[in-house]
Amino acid sequence: MNNHPVHNCVIKKDMNFRYSWHISLTCAALAIVVLGMMVFAQADTIPGSIDVSYYKGEHTSDSIPDMMEAGKSYPVTITFRNNGMVSWDWGVEKFGLLYQGLQSSITVEPVFSRLGKDIEIKSGGEITFPLVLTPPEKPGDYTISFSMATMKGESYNTFPETFSKTVKVISQDGISSGSVGSIIVSSIPTGAQVYIGGDVRGSTPLTIPDLMPAMYDLSVASPEYKTKAVQVKVEPGSVSRLRVDLTSTNTTDVSIEKDERYTLLGFLKENLPLLILTIAILFFGIQMLMMDTKRFPENHPVRMLVRPITIIPVSFEGKGSTRRSVQKGSALGSEGSGTGADEHGGKRGDTSATRTAGTTLSRRRDLKDKKPGYGAMVMKREEKRI
Repeated sequence: MNNHPVHNCVIKKDMNFRYSWHISLTCAALAIVVLGMMVFAQADTIPGSIDVSYYKGEHTSDSIPDMMEAGKSYPVTITFRNNGMVSWDWGVEKFGLLYQGLQSSITVEPVFSRLGKDIEIKSGGEITFPLVLTPPEKPGDYTISFSMATMKGESYNTFPETFSKTVKVISQDGISSGSVGSIIVSSIPTGAQVYIGGDVRGSTPLTIPDLMPAMYDLSVASPEYKTKAVQVKVEPGSVSRLRVDLTSTNTTDVSIEKDERYTLLGFLKENLPLLILTIAILFFGIQMLMMDTKRFPENHPVRMLVRPITIIPVSFEGKGSTRRSVQKGSALGSEGSGTGADEHGGKRGDTSATRTAGTTLSRRRDLKDKKPGYGAMVMKREEKRI
């Protein structure tokens, strides 16, 4: 056994190196396993979305109004915060805000609002996206949804967090039926607060939709001017327009306009194609019914009533007229049968005796072709009978 000091020193150093290498490798493996467990433990499992925790975007604020008028366009903004572990930029993964609703409800432009090429949103940072919303013509409640996403080619990978908001779309005059009315308020200056019974309803210009018919105590206020109060009457199917000038002492102008849609003329205009189709069906249906002479005879009250619009001529003779026509034809045939001969050689219109004699002569001619004896015997019988 070699106990040389130098040799023992080399052996100890080699053993220490091997031991430290194993320890380092084990620690690195444990660190990788722990990191992987942390990532997958926080991963979200929403289908179609990025399911790792380092892609996160949280909605912080927006300027989307709770109520929109049909057909108008609304410039709005939506702000998201980067709560993930990866910075947002327009690099290999193109980040942006994606609209996830239906374009047939509320139109959003652009559908995918991407980050600029020189913009980088680090973890904890925020970014505001400008959008334009256009509600449909049909009033109702519509839900819009947005989320952060990355774009690869023509496909999108959405983040787990989604921001949704329900918006009430009203008609331009704020009336959804003929049983309610609305108030439309405009003011000088704009942006004044509108109150009904002490409750804030919004800032001018403002449409207050679907109000029950009644008298309302309404006031318009602005910090730099004196508040003006006025009573406004709401009528069914009507718009009460209120024009308030806070910069002067003039009386507030209030007018009531009837919505044409809920008048008889408006109904006829809106349903003109359906009305024309209904009238055409009724007209031709009456023509078909009037052809039934058994159910509606000549002097029936219904027939007398619709006679001015009946265009199909109808015969009331029926089966009796057919029988009379047959009898008339037979009589004419009998009257015109005085000429010509019948099958037995007699003339039409002769007496019965003449027809009998003609028949006998015809039989005699036929018997000549038979046996002589038989024919002579039959002829004698005929002569005796005559």
